[in-house]
Formats: sequence, structure tokens, C-alpha cells
Amino acid sequence: MVEPVAISSAVQFSLALAKLCYKISQNISRMQRVDAIVLALGREIDGLKGVLDRIQELRNFSNGGIEGPGKQHLQNVEWSLGQCRETLGKLELIFLKLSNVKGSTFRPWKHAKLTWKAEEISEFRQEITESRHRIELDLMMITWYQRY
Repeated sequence: MVEPVAISSAVQFSLALAKLCYKISQNISRMQRVDAIVLALGREIDGLKGVLDRIQELRNFSNGGIEGPGKQHLQNVEWSLGQCRETLGKLELIFLKLSNVKGSTFRPWKHAKLTWKAEEISEFRQEITESRHRIELDLMMITWYQRY
């Protein structure tokens, strides 16, 4: 016959293990969330790079400059680029701090630090998305005004 004390001890031990499993599961979930946030940020940065390449093409398209209503849209592009610069500067600081952690043994530590900044990174990604959309719209308007 099993003693009640042994059963109680086993139950307590299993509860402790269940709590530990829950904590580990939560950490894994957070890491997957961070990975998704970082991947989404990467896609957004790639999209922004594409828009910036189109701005370079604008120089070739405009030849003698931009006049009329297109000029206001160009000023909007410049303002949006300033917003992007600020946001990207903040992001750079986050990733610079992470890159100071060297070695594969510290990869979990990098991930933990990234987890702490996940919300902030997500907000920065949203700011970049908004700026990119504004720039794209203004570039379309500049092109339209230049053609007509």
C-alpha cells in the first residue's frame, strides 16, 4: 500500500512540474511571437527599400524639377522620409544593443532581450508601414502630375 504522504508528495511534485511546463510553454510562445514580429519587420523594411529605390527613379523621371501640385507631394515625401529616419534610428539602437551580445551561447539572452522590446518593435513596424504608404501615395501623385 502506498502511503498518503508519498501520494501527496507526488501530487505536489507533479504540480510543480506542471507550473514549470506552463512557464516554458509561455516562453516558447513569446519567442515565436517575437520571431513573427521580427519577420514582419523585415518584410516591411524590404518594402520600404523598394519605395526608396522608386524615389531614386523619380530623379531620372523629373529631369528639370517638379512644379505645381507635385511640389507639395514632394514635400510630403520629404516629411515622411524624416519620420522614417527617426523610426529607423530608434530601431537601430535596439538592434545595436542586441548585437553587443556575442556568441551562440548567449542566443537565448538575445532572444529574451528582443522579447522585452517586442511591443516597441511592433509599433516601429507600424510607423514604417504608415510612412511607406504615405510615400507611395505621394509618389503616385507626383508621377501623375508630371505626366499631365
